[in-house]
Amino acid sequence: MDRNQFRDKERKVGGSTSVKIYRNYLSSEYEVKLYSEKEASDTGLVKFCELTPRYLHLPMFIIRWDEREEALDVDIYIDGKLDNKLWDESGYNGHHSQKIENKGYNRGYKIDIKIPGRQIFSGIIDIGLSFELKMQDSIFLSDQYQGD
Repeated sequence: MDRNQFRDKERKVGGSTSVKIYRNYLSSEYEVKLYSEKEASDTGLVKFCELTPRYLHLPMFIIRWDEREEALDVDIYIDGKLDNKLWDESGYNGHHSQKIENKGYNRGYKIDIKIPGRQIFSGIIDIGLSFELKMQDSIFLSDQYQGD
């Protein structure tokens, strides 16, 4: 999102709070880094988690907030460059998360990331969001004089 567009929004996600991960599976080829209590960037990017490969030939994954869908999305990076077109190719799965309702989570999202020939991650990421509201106040004063 454009910096000015994000700055001028009346309601926006301002950052992450209390990020927790419940892993069913994590490939031994990856490390997890959580971002809890992290502010949104000036363009509105809120990252919750990174899956960083131990080997350079593998992609990196960033789990972030998708404000339009109000859900977590997974972005795929090849050689440091965003390449979400790969999600449309055979064998790639995991760009969109699935919200989990009423299971004792704050905001739980099921994520299952696969690339051709490899399972990368399967589990639940439970997040908290901080919101920012743009408020405007106005005061109207009126005075009347009635002469005798």
